[in-house]
Amino acid sequence: GILGNLHSGKTSLLDMFVKNSHLEYMERLEEDASTNTPGMRYTDHRFDEQRRCISIKSAPMTFMMPDMNGKSYVYNLMDTP
Repeated sequence: GILGNLHSGKTSLLDMFVKNSHLEYMERLEEDASTNTPGMRYTDHRFDEQRRCISIKSAPMTFMMPDMNGKSYVYNLMDTP
C-alpha cells in the first residue's frame, strides 16, 4: 500500500504510474479534445471523491512493468485515503 498524510500525493503517484505504463492509450486520449485527461484520477471511482478531490475508499491497482532485460514484474499497489 501507499501510505502518507492527507494531500501528500499518494493518488497522484498512482496516476503517474498509470500514465507512464499506458503511453499509447494516453496519447490517444490526448488527441481526443473531448476528454478531460489532465484532471483524471484513476483510483477515485466515487462521484464524491472526484468532486472533493480526496480519496475516501482504498483502491487497488496492478501494474505490469518491464525491466531493461525484457523481463516483466507485477506490482500490486493500494491507494489509501
